[in-house]
Amino acid sequence: MKTIQLIALLASVILACTNQNHKKMENEAAPANVVKAAFSQENEIAIQQLMETLFTATDNRDWKKVQSTMADSVYTDYTALGGESGFKTPESIVEEWAQFLPGFDRTLHQPHNFAIWVAGDRATATLDAIATHYLSTDEGEDHWTVFVGYDTEFVKAKGEW
Repeated sequence: MKTIQLIALLASVILACTNQNHKKMENEAAPANVVKAAFSQENEIAIQQLMETLFTATDNRDWKKVQSTMADSVYTDYTALGGESGFKTPESIVEEWAQFLPGFDRTLHQPHNFAIWVAGDRATATLDAIATHYLSTDEGEDHWTVFVGYDTEFVKAKGEW
């Protein structure tokens, strides 16, 4: 009987030590979670800033800056506007935009409602934007406004999105 009590006592001590170690590990892991969350938030901010840079550079007709925000191959889909979809180079996209946008006196792209998911060196983001295109006419200023939803993907290379 003493042997069973001794084994039960040892099992209780081992279990108590294991629970204490588990609690200690949970407490030690908390700062790592905070660091991970901060790192994820840092990536999300960088991606949002990249998208805002794309839109601002487009409005400013800074085509080199626009190109610098894109990967080597970009999938675009303009079918909702009567255009085409498919993969294009940043150069061909900028060439199209550079021909189309100067037809307006100015443009204003307002991205908002960002939702960004980061998984390692890859990320997906959705966002909405209001794109207003202004044109001066004999009757005054006219505008064409498009409400757009974007689904975008990102790859982090050499430390940059």
